[in-house]
Amino acid sequence: MGIQYANSEIVARAWLLGLPGIPAGKVNTTLPQDKSSWSETGFVQIAVTGGSPTTENSLRRPVITATCWAVNPASKNSPAPNMQPGKAPWGKANDLAEAIVRGCEAENGRGVTLSPAAAPGAQVLQAWVLSEPRRSPVQDGNPVARYVVDFQIAWVELT
Repeated sequence: MGIQYANSEIVARAWLLGLPGIPAGKVNTTLPQDKSSWSETGFVQIAVTGGSPTTENSLRRPVITATCWAVNPASKNSPAPNMQPGKAPWGKANDLAEAIVRGCEAENGRGVTLSPAAAPGAQVLQAWVLSEPRRSPVQDGNPVARYVVDFQIAWVELT
């Protein structure tokens, strides 16, 4: 059985994938372990971290935390195929976070197509940023850049 109801994760994912500056297919709730699959573009990992639905009119208002990841592509001489050399690409991770900020400023009132195709549609009525994008260093010694930004969307399921 497919998805019967829209939920905040898939609506947020679909909305983000429609924003300029967010790479196609590079938004999900889990970060792919194979860094080479997103080293060129970066990756946006999302989680619903708060919000409150309304009971009167089916309006949902989730708070979404977007973690924007970036790594350098592996060099051909790399001793490990998934090892990225050099400094963490902070600019690339920040660009993803800033694309979300810009989307919240400009991309309101847009319908989104949910995946899989059998899922119901949704309309994002408004989006707004709740926090300034912030650098969040990874402490494992790998040159991985991570920015975090919180935003909220107001959406309804289309019937």
